[in-house]
Amino acid sequence: MVYKIAKERKAQVPLKMVWKEGIKRPQVLCDQCGHHIKDAKNGNALWLIKIQEYPEPEDIFFTHKQCTHAFELQRKGMWGTLDLDAFPIQLAANLGIRVKMT
Repeated sequence: MVYKIAKERKAQVPLKMVWKEGIKRPQVLCDQCGHHIKDAKNGNALWLIKIQEYPEPEDIFFTHKQCTHAFELQRKGMWGTLDLDAFPIQLAANLGIRVKMT
């Protein structure tokens, strides 16, 4: 299936490359407060749930767990959530990357 790529995102881009300890490192920013999510256990991935037969892909947003409720209240619709520590595992699987669990 071919999807249309959104020309505009409805929020900041939550992934940033940040200079730290002499190299650039990726960081996830909270779409609600704008601060770095330092611990995956303290974050959520969110997407708008649309009820239709073949829904278009939705933007993924990231929030601190304590920011999730405010994020959802400020935006209309029903939101799906996934714990941020599970998100990279599902993403890796969709990219064909094998993750060895220890």
